[in-house]
Amino acid sequence: MKHFLFFTFLVFTVSCLSAQKVNNDILTGNEAYRKGAFAEAATNYEQALKIDGNNPIAIFNLANAIYKQNQYASALTHYIQIIQQTTDKSLRAKAWYNMGNAYIRQQKINDAIQAYRQSLLLAPEDNDARENLQKAMQEKSRQDKQKQQPNKSPESKQAKNPLNPALAEQYMQQLREQEKQLQKQLQKSPTTGQRDKDW
Repeated sequence: MKHFLFFTFLVFTVSCLSAQKVNNDILTGNEAYRKGAFAEAATNYEQALKIDGNNPIAIFNLANAIYKQNQYASALTHYIQIIQQTTDKSLRAKAWYNMGNAYIRQQKINDAIQAYRQSLLLAPEDNDARENLQKAMQEKSRQDKQKQQPNKSPESKQAKNPLNPALAEQYMQQLREQEKQLQKQLQKSPTTGQRDKDW
């Protein structure tokens, strides 16, 4: 019985030390994140995950640190992992919200709209998610309208212009002829002395 108690105590002690190491790595990562050292923060969160690979806080913070380094596809992978692994509604709502932001950065408006909606289902009071959802929907509407309008490129404007180059040349030729005739008429008319200059 003594050996069993000792073994149980030893397992509990190792477990506590591991949890403490994970928490220290997360706290160190958080400090680096606050300073803007996102790569260093990511390294600390990865160290925590080597000990506890399912720690939702470490995964979430790692995703955020990666997002801050403009690695949106990789961040999305970690947000999805959080959503699949945790039952914490608040953390899942935050992960969906950040997924929406990552999708926006990748110009994936439809995916962003879905992510913001999922976030609002979990946290209906989240005004930021509501505002971002509205902005994403407005952008989608603008893009849809733009797709429906005919292309107004310079080439299409030229096609609508009734004055094609051949016709324009013909008009220019007529104007030159009229100018020549006017010059001939001016040469035929007699000059009556020298004109004074207009000052």
